Amino acid sequence: MSVLYGVTCVASIVLLAICSVSYRKENKWLMWLFLSVAVTNIGYFALSVSPNLVLAITSNTVAYLGSVYISVFMFLTIASMCKLKIPNKVVALLLCIGVIVFVIATSAWYSDIYYVDVAIEKVNNATVLVKTYGVLHPIYKVYVILYLVAMIGILVYSFIRKENRSVYVSLYLSFLVAINIGIWLVESILKTRFEFLSVSYVISEILLIMFYSIVKKFIDA
Repeated sequence: MSVLYGVTCVASIVLLAICSVSYRKENKWLMWLFLSVAVTNIGYFALSVSPNLVLAITSNTVAYLGSVYISVFMFLTIASMCKLKIPNKVVALLLCIGVIVFVIATSAWYSDIYYVDVAIEKVNNATVLVKTYGVLHPIYKVYVILYLVAMIGILVYSFIRKENRSVYVSLYLSFLVAINIGIWLVESILKTRFEFLSVSYVISEILLIMFYSIVKKFIDA
């Protein structure tokens, strides 16, 4: 598993570099999204090679720092691509809520509200966390679900507008969101030890780069 995490980590860093050079002006939220994915996958990889519990929890903290804000910046990126203006006050509120969720999700250092107990074990030569969940553990899942619902809402609104460009963009973005929802649901149902979302994030980045490098040219033509 460490090799797979290493591949997704390198891929996300390479895609971040490509985005920073070629597409940072296309959408102001795109760079933040790619940076969040890179941080998340670095955390996943670092966790998989952690030799002790302290480093494992630290790596998990890094992964959560990225993943909490992936939801925020994916939402803002999709809103921007659908030409929906999100007020700055709302953006600030979303970022603050992200901080709160991050603090709760990484509270294993000082509280048992998210994880009652945490240990490590080796699975396929990779370090994984063995966790007993606390009372506030569902909050992150609710957080992600609400953002997925918000993204779907934006896409539905975009379809309702019935503009040709809006419909094409919405169809493309619907495919992107569907991939992430599908992988997230499969991962939740199967309860696998491997974070398949690390792969899903990279796929999403590739699709976004394809949109700006190829698809957008045909839509705007």
